[in-house]
Amino acid sequence: MSVIPQQHCLKIVQNPLPETYAWSIVTYCEASAWMEDPALIVQLMRKWQHLKIFNDAIARITAAVPPVFHIPPQVWDPILVRLNLPLLNRSITRRAVEGFSRPLRQPNYEGVTRVLVVTGPAGSGKSFTVLYVQYISQFMNHANFNSIYIDLKAQAVTRFGPLDLARLILDQVNPSWVADGITLPELQEEQASRWINYLCRVIADQVALAGKTCVIILDGLDGGGGVQLLPAETLEMIACLVAIASTESIPEVSRDMMRLVLLGFEHPVRNYLNTVRTERIKPVERDEIRKYFEDYARFYNKTIATAGIEDMVDAVLQDVPNDASRTRQLADKALAFAIGIINS
Repeated sequence: MSVIPQQHCLKIVQNPLPETYAWSIVTYCEASAWMEDPALIVQLMRKWQHLKIFNDAIARITAAVPPVFHIPPQVWDPILVRLNLPLLNRSITRRAVEGFSRPLRQPNYEGVTRVLVVTGPAGSGKSFTVLYVQYISQFMNHANFNSIYIDLKAQAVTRFGPLDLARLILDQVNPSWVADGITLPELQEEQASRWINYLCRVIADQVALAGKTCVIILDGLDGGGGVQLLPAETLEMIACLVAIASTESIPEVSRDMMRLVLLGFEHPVRNYLNTVRTERIKPVERDEIRKYFEDYARFYNKTIATAGIEDMVDAVLQDVPNDASRTRQLADKALAFAIGIINS
């Protein structure tokens, strides 16, 4: 038996938090397609056969469409490269999305993320984050993940209140929520905080009933497209959703099923349990594009001269407009050149 499985077997027996270590060991085994020493698998079956995470792992193995396995130790970086999806200058975003899947019982909440806030100037690629989050959510569908996207810039309203936000979220979480008899009351004489808390409770309840961990992506929170800067009540509602996602509020309803991605949200966000990550991005520069090509070539065992990579970087940066589409156009061009690396 190799050293690593020996260490894992010992921790399986000794670890006082089986759910926490079960998650770690299942992730470890899946990363190498369960090609481990049989003694490790036997320990898993003996110790955790009653745990849901182990049953879920068995379900993924026996699924009609088998899961895709990746090379450790950095599972997510190979995913990004193999996906042909350049996500440039986003180290915090990468780690945060990975942290969406980590259980809250991790020691000291290490690596756990429940809320990701991405800010930056126009053209830096905030909205491009959506493609990455949605793909990873699709990949993690084997782990019962789903994502919804709400573009506030597309809403023809001048004052985006809590009811507007609640309706948009529910329309995607449960398209039949109105037919199901769910009602969202207008603010009456009760305190606004109590009303907002009720709206958030309805959302959390519907997310939990859907049966999948839900990544709610809110785009356009910095205004524009007809949506003015958010009123105080809507900011309070987002703060309430952050609390729920971090299971600090209404835990009996949320059951740790909600994740939030806030794009262009420039307001302070309380970091519950250290589960909130914020990344302030800047427009993509040469270094990020160069590193993408180097990583891509390395992953496919290709050797490219430094001058050749610099030529590709120059070509990618040429004639790209400095507007909101800049990051997407750079990514598309970088992808085209990266595919050329493999075909050369």
